[in-house]
Amino acid sequence: MKRFLLKFVLAMIAFGIVYLFATGQIRYYETFRMGGESSGYIGKKSTLLEDKDKLENVFDELSDDFSGKPVKFISLYLSNDYIRGIVQDPDQPTYYDNYRYNGTSILFSGWKKGEPYKPTVLSGDLALEKVPIQGITDFYAQMMSFLKEGNHALDENRETQVWLDFGEQSESGLLWSNVYGEREDFRFEADFSGNNFRILTD
Repeated sequence: MKRFLLKFVLAMIAFGIVYLFATGQIRYYETFRMGGESSGYIGKKSTLLEDKDKLENVFDELSDDFSGKPVKFISLYLSNDYIRGIVQDPDQPTYYDNYRYNGTSILFSGWKKGEPYKPTVLSGDLALEKVPIQGITDFYAQMMSFLKEGNHALDENRETQVWLDFGEQSESGLLWSNVYGEREDFRFEADFSGNNFRILTD
């Protein structure tokens, strides 16, 4: 009886894994390819750009990591899978570090501090609490709506990123994304509220 139960449990686990792969809830994420060699990891599906509440929670986590101290970005961009930013150290304002959030990680979620960054020119900064989360998700939704309505197939080898431009030449903030299609490429832009949405073609 115990052997039967063990086989049943193992069969259900195997079925669950196959189901998750088939539905795209987990998949293989390639991190390196050279010649015929490839390396990567098994991760979960992530939809950071589509989920306002999730995105708010992720940035709240970063605030908690700094114990509520003021956090400022000098660079920030996002995809559905991850967020990357360069953050000023609130305890040492002349120090900057790379930070990354991986939304696909199954076991080790959360922000990871990376290598130090030595800026040569600083063109502006953005306080964490002013990150336009609603604008980002609205901007992404407008991009995807345009691509879907026009039946524009995306290049599967190129990921879609949303960049935030908050330099001195962008007083109201600029959201932008270069999207690569199988037949045509597009550049999308909007302000931080997601308004003034515009499309530029190459």
